[in-house]
Amino acid sequence: EEAELIPQYYANALKLNNNQLVTLSTFADTLHNLIFEAPRHLTSLDLSFNGLAALPHAWGDLPLQALYLHSNNLRDLDEAQKLRPLRRTLTALTLHDNALIQTPGYRHTVIALLPGLKALDFSTLTASDRAD
Repeated sequence: EEAELIPQYYANALKLNNNQLVTLSTFADTLHNLIFEAPRHLTSLDLSFNGLAALPHAWGDLPLQALYLHSNNLRDLDEAQKLRPLRRTLTALTLHDNALIQTPGYRHTVIALLPGLKALDFSTLTASDRAD
């Protein structure tokens, strides 16, 4: 029997929002199956409006510049630590409408963790944001 071939696409953006995703346990494998040369070109990933309670520990070598994680079930600010591998490329991040933003020091922690950020939760970061 022949194995079914999965079509692959060239993409620099992937929208997986509003899909009721609750886990990203096979995230890296899925990307490599769907997107030809995924790590080299994927700069924008939208995972908003899902049911994610945890982020993957490894983002591989994705050159993500924009990551949309708002409106999920992220409760613990420690989940933001898993974004550290993206610190060199990530410039825009959304986490609003997740319980973790209620954690004292949320903005300061995320800004310190990701020094290249230019926008957090759709708000442009200012010098005073970085000084706080």
